[in-house]
Amino acid sequence: ALQAARSPRASPGDWSFLATVRWHVADLLERVGRLPAVPESSAAGFATRSTMLRSASVTAVQEAVERDPTGVMPALSLARRAQQLGDLETAATAARLALANDALKRLDPLAGLSDADRAFLRGVINTAPPPAAPAAPPGAPTNPPS
Repeated sequence: ALQAARSPRASPGDWSFLATVRWHVADLLERVGRLPAVPESSAAGFATRSTMLRSASVTAVQEAVERDPTGVMPALSLARRAQQLGDLETAATAARLALANDALKRLDPLAGLSDADRAFLRGVINTAPPPAAPAAPPGAPTNPPS
């Protein structure tokens, strides 16, 4: 999966597959770390590696989104993974993108999202913190005149 994603001709699907592999390997490491026969020091190492793999999974899915900016599935996947890691801002941004892209696919329902996916994405947006206010342009007054 890593070799395919690193190819100059890598597709969004290659990056999504790499993200999926990394996420499932992280699941396996967590399970191994919870086995009674695993020493506590090794379990901590498994947990650290699992966290790193989950973060790398999000990075890979972000690459898939960049390579397929009108796709719904990479954006949906990013929203799910970011939410699971507690990155609600990234999750909400990806959810908005997925819903916007889904609206573009209304003439081809098979290319769009399911009702359950749409409901999930709306829930992600509703539970996220409000977007940050845009920064003032350089040189703009910081205090309003009184």
